[in-house]
Amino acid sequence: MDGKNKLLLTAFILINSQAQGYPHGAPMDLCDTISPMRTQGLPQSNDAPYVLWQTAISYKPGQVINVSILRRRSDSTFEGFMVQAIDKISGKYVGRFLDAEGLHLLDECSAVMQNDNKSKTSIQLAWVAPLNQRGDVIFRGTIIEKKTKYYDGLISRLESPR
Repeated sequence: MDGKNKLLLTAFILINSQAQGYPHGAPMDLCDTISPMRTQGLPQSNDAPYVLWQTAISYKPGQVINVSILRRRSDSTFEGFMVQAIDKISGKYVGRFLDAEGLHLLDECSAVMQNDNKSKTSIQLAWVAPLNQRGDVIFRGTIIEKKTKYYDGLISRLESPR
């Protein structure tokens, strides 16, 4: 499916869907957009009350980098998320996330998402670099606060050492 048809399909689903996100994970066609097509709302353009942190940018073969989704305000919670690893230079999907309770892995596109729609205040993830390359990685994410409100286009920041 070409980009134009994907955009049309996304718009159609956004307009016509009555679903509340993906409690059991998203279909694979979300790999390119990591946007919750089935929500009834529109992405928020103001500052997100959530932030993505990563413990390192450069990676060596097999290295584990921790990624966190944290809230900026104590009253913020979210129902869903999708985080994807992208090589900073090539823009291609890279590496994989480690499986843990409550996660749904999308190894084909180096992404991870929730496996339920329970309220969350933070998420801790572990990403593993490919065994055959070095490089720099960034993480992009979408946070679904509720079925009518989500934040997409989030880019990870380097966590400052404590």
